[in-house]
This record gives sequence, structure tokens and C-alpha cells, in this order.
Amino acid sequence: MAPRPEIGTHAVATPDFLVPRPNTTPCEVELFSNIAFEGSLPKTIDYMPPPNCPTPWGKIVFEADFHISTGQQYDRTARVSLGGVNLFTGTTAEPGASFAPLWHVERDITDYASLLHKPVSGEAELVNGIAGANKARIVASARLVFYPLESGQKAPDGPTLVFALHQQPVALNTKAPIIDSTQSFPRNMTSLALDVLAMPQQVDEFWYMCMPMRETAAAVTPDDNTCGYPYRETEVRIDGKLAGVAPVFPWIYTGGLNSVLWKQIPGIETLNLSSYRINLTPFAGTLNDGKPHHVALSVVGVRRSEVVTATVLAWRDPVKEIVSGRLIRGDVEPVIISINRKLSSKPDFSGRSLTEAHRNISLEGFVETSKGRVQTKITQEISFNNTYLTSYTGSKIDQSTNIETHFSQSGGGSRANYDTIERFPLVILQGRSGAGNDQKYNYDVHQELVRNIKTDFPSFRSREMQTSVDAKAEIPLVKDGTRALPSLSSSRAESRINDSVAGCYDRTLFSQNLTLVSVTDGCAASGPSVQH
Repeated sequence: MAPRPEIGTHAVATPDFLVPRPNTTPCEVELFSNIAFEGSLPKTIDYMPPPNCPTPWGKIVFEADFHISTGQQYDRTARVSLGGVNLFTGTTAEPGASFAPLWHVERDITDYASLLHKPVSGEAELVNGIAGANKARIVASARLVFYPLESGQKAPDGPTLVFALHQQPVALNTKAPIIDSTQSFPRNMTSLALDVLAMPQQVDEFWYMCMPMRETAAAVTPDDNTCGYPYRETEVRIDGKLAGVAPVFPWIYTGGLNSVLWKQIPGIETLNLSSYRINLTPFAGTLNDGKPHHVALSVVGVRRSEVVTATVLAWRDPVKEIVSGRLIRGDVEPVIISINRKLSSKPDFSGRSLTEAHRNISLEGFVETSKGRVQTKITQEISFNNTYLTSYTGSKIDQSTNIETHFSQSGGGSRANYDTIERFPLVILQGRSGAGNDQKYNYDVHQELVRNIKTDFPSFRSREMQTSVDAKAEIPLVKDGTRALPSLSSSRAESRINDSVAGCYDRTLFSQNLTLVSVTDGCAASGPSVQH
């Protein structure tokens, strides 16, 4: 269970659960300590594996702590990488005249263990401009925590090869819309995946609030000065063939819409952005041919810009040096985007726009492993809708991404089967109310991240995860540099996990006027209140 935030404080608070830890004595490696970030130059990291810490490790956790001084500062982006592999990406909280936020983040990076067996250099990047009124400084520390195996614990079945598709994050835009690389893969891969993170920046930061100004998606050209349309997703191509997609989550950074909304409880994943894993195993046999292959990434709808990182994870046969195989079926439909616009000719700027997108994916392939033929099938259906209502007094965005994935694998003496349902609802209302000195800006935001997983072979297990954030604010209209009334705000956040084997975790936070007023722990299902 994560430590309970203190009632009555103004500190940054999230209901997020911490990474569960084995009951073994960990080894720690400090990446950097109390580094002040100022300017744009990244800090160099020289990583060395922990001495006297036997492998294989049962778990590896990345931890970081951030602190910002009082004053004024924009939300900034923080990244930590080793060998070009993204270990952490997140944005920062915003301070105030008497508010110096600090917060802790952590990530389970056990799958990246093979990267950490040898010394490797890396970078910590947090561009923080100190100029004009923005004088608040940011200090951070980070470490890796390695846990030896527990008695009787099997070593994690992680990838034996981990590397960055590109050594630095790449900003995609209309002039440079594709990351294209040539890769030579090992010849004995049995499974393959790509961890992708596409972080919206600049014009794309508020892609979900884009009112389409063209009748079709095809009518939006690279020279078009509009924000395009409210849809983003990352596509991966292998030798020119569309091989998989990753959604772009509608993250709201702490400066998004209005910083008053997020001073205490930030939006979902705002401080700790998650990569999305694309399973490319049906292509493993084809890529085992010893020839170089082209791997390309692009973001549908990108304007300016999407900062993309991608990490390759490969599982190799422990016996055979060459594993043959091939892609049997690779049906990845191009995304179909439809736009239905109804704009008023009146001067009140009222209108309605409905943007919908849909695609189906069906992949199947096999590899001839040392244990026999293993066949993998993946099907996925993605649907998206965004309704944008606007008038002279305000606007409303109602959006949802829905993803259903089925994975099945058989052969080699084992079977695996799981289904995943993911939903990303988002509703934003913004407007103005009152008159004269009583005019106010009004904001009401609701966002969710829902992910349900069911495995029915080799044994049944279900895991339901849901995080939600609701934030409201009334902010007086600024006149002559002064505010006649104080800003009013309230926010509620909940994280809940129900696991048929591990039990459940449930925490709800409520904040009013930047003060934490309640923390509630409970469980929606029977079983112990634990983290797994």
C-alpha cells in the first residue's frame, strides 16, 4: 500500500499504487543525486551494475524524486535513459508563490534487465528555462533498485535483448513525419515487442480539443495551418508493411487548460507517462532471416509535434542459433477516419463536429523453436470517437478510445491465451459565467484509464484496473492585473485494481481549494487490500 497523503496539506498527491516488491534485500545503484536542472543540456549518467548482487534479479524498479522551489515555472518534461532506452518520461508539477511541490515516481523495469548486466552510459534530461518571471528551480534524484530472487521464485521470463530503435527521442511533425531505421535482428528470436511512447507537444498537446476545419482527414495537408483533426495513434511498419499500432493517450499536463486544476492532484499519468507495448511476435520468424530490415514509426494526424521513443524487446531461443518461421497472415487495415461537421453561419461561432476512427488488425505467424513449432495469433479492434460542441459561451469535448485485443499462442509444449479491453474516456467542459466583476472561467474535466485483462489458459485469472480523475475550477476573469475573487477548485482521483489472484487495491483522494480533505482506502471486491 502506498503511504497515505497527509490530510490538510497542499502537497502533490496521487492515488497511484507503488510497484510491489519481493521480500528480499535489494541492491541500489544511484543514477544521479540532487541534480539541479537549469537550461537545456542533459546530465550524463554512467551506469555500473550493482556489485555483489546475484543475477537473475527478481525485480528491478526505477525510482525518482523531484522538488521544485517556490515561484513560477512552466510544466517541464523529464526523461531518463540508458543506452538510448527510455526508462522514464514524465512531466513536472507547477509551483506557486508559497507552494514548492515534491513528488515520487517509480516504474517496474524488470523487462529491461538484459540492458543492465553491463556498464552503459545514459542521460537525464529536464529542460528548465530560468528567465523572466519563471525563476523556480527543479532538483531531482534517481536510482535503480534490484531485488534478488526469493526462495523458490523462478527467474522472470524477460527478453534477452533490449535496445533503442533510435538513440534519442525524435520529434515527429508534418515536415518529418516518420522515424525510419534499418535493423539487423538476431536469428533466433521466438518473441518480439516494441515499447512505444508518443508524447504530444506544442500544437499536438491539445490534439483532443481540435475542432476540424476540413471536411475530411485527407483534406488536411502538411501545409495546412490548422490543428488537423482530433485523432492520434502511432503506427509501426516493418519493411513497409503496417505491423501494429499504439494509441496516444490524452494526457493533460499540469499547465493544461488551467494550472489551478492540477496544482494538487494531477491528471492521469501526468507525472509518469506509460509506454504502450506492441506485440510483434507474428513477425519474429520473418525477421530471423539474417537480413537487414526497415522499421518505421509514424503518428497519424501529427502536426507539431509528437516526441517518440521506442524500445525493441526480443526473446531468443536458448538452444537453437537459427530459428526459422514466417508471417502467415498480416491483415492490418488502414485507419478509417470520418469527420461530420455542422458549423453555424451566425457570429456566435456555434457548431458541432463528430470525428470517428476505426481499424481491425489480424496477425498470425510461427517460429520453429527448440521445443517445436510455436504459433501466435493476435487480433485487435480499435474504435474512437470525439464530439466537439462549441458556442460563444464555451465548449464541450466528449471523447473515448476503445481497444479490444485477443492474443493466443500454442505449441512448444505450452499454450497461452488472454483478452484485453482498454478504454480512455475524456470529457472537458469549459466556459464563462457571470457578468461585470463577477465573470469567471469555468472548467470541468473527467478522464479515465480502464484496462481489463482475462487469461483463461493455462489457468484463469482476471485483472481489472481503473484510474479516474475529476477536476473542477472557477477562476475569476483577470482585469487590470488583479482578481476580484479567489479561484475555487475541487478534484477527485481514484485508482482501483481487482485481481482474482492477488486481491485488490483501492484509494480515493479528494481535494478542495488546493487542500487535501480526504483519503479513503477500500476494496470493491472481496480479498485483501494489497498491491500486485
